[in-house]
Amino acid sequence: MTSAYGRWLTPTSAWRLAQCAASAGYSSGPLPPRRQRLTTAGEAAHAAMKRWIESGDWFAPTPRLQEHYDIVCDANGLQVEALANGRLTRARLGAREVDLASLLTRVGDRPEADCEKPLVDPEKELWGVPDIVVRGGQTAVVDLKTGGDVTRPLPDQLSRQLLIYAHLVRTHDGEPPSLVAIFSLAHGVIELEASARAIEELLDRIAAARSLPGMATPRADACRFCAQRRRCEPHWNAAANGELPDAVEGAVVRTEVAESGSMAVQLETPTGRVWLTRLRPTMLAGQVAPGCWLRAVRLMAPSTEPPTWRAAPETMAWPAPLANQH
Repeated sequence: MTSAYGRWLTPTSAWRLAQCAASAGYSSGPLPPRRQRLTTAGEAAHAAMKRWIESGDWFAPTPRLQEHYDIVCDANGLQVEALANGRLTRARLGAREVDLASLLTRVGDRPEADCEKPLVDPEKELWGVPDIVVRGGQTAVVDLKTGGDVTRPLPDQLSRQLLIYAHLVRTHDGEPPSLVAIFSLAHGVIELEASARAIEELLDRIAAARSLPGMATPRADACRFCAQRRRCEPHWNAAANGELPDAVEGAVVRTEVAESGSMAVQLETPTGRVWLTRLRPTMLAGQVAPGCWLRAVRLMAPSTEPPTWRAAPETMAWPAPLANQH
């Protein structure tokens, strides 16, 4: 079930396509799940939920979800006490277990749940992997969010992700789900009205975006995690104009390395000299030295004058010879 033209979209890539045609990541078809060692509390929570459901413990009269979380962490060499947000995630799983079980059983008697099972629409070349699809007398699509960044109303990207999941369930089952929701460990259940009209409007927008040339339309929310940032000149033009608060580029004037190993870099930019601090070696795609050109993204926006940019954990930076700056 693949396309020779590589035009398949996931919910995330479909959202990117609608935001900026140049950022869309097409694939040649649904990809098999990747097996990899878990490294974060959020990944462990998803694996624990999957284990909890597949074992049937979501019907258990006593709480079991924290136990599954501990087993998953142990199997992946993760120490809950030392893991970032490890204890908080464990506590939230325990506090929300009854609510999650209640949500999943709302569909009727003897419900059956699929966890992380790929769903496809070959005609529209869409595919996705919802966290939970539970079927009884009715059907529910539930996406688990382990962080505290989910808001009410749901962000546009999450709403569209859920609408695509609802469409894929409708394609697979022949009828739409009666319940579509985010289950947030921080905030509980956040339902989305996935009406047939909302789904069709989104599908029409995706189809229209597919037909457009792949021109970049930079904007902060679409650019932040785009894989094309390094070489996207419209993006860097927007950054130079102050339209993107997390990106800077310039010629390296000097560097300083702290005892901790972090680096500070002074850049000559079109608007003057600025400092970029807290760079770690793992963020750099090459050696940084005076005389090279540096592009950096996913930074913390400067709050001082003259501006000092600071690296964040997700920062990426690319040095290049000055002659190759463009």
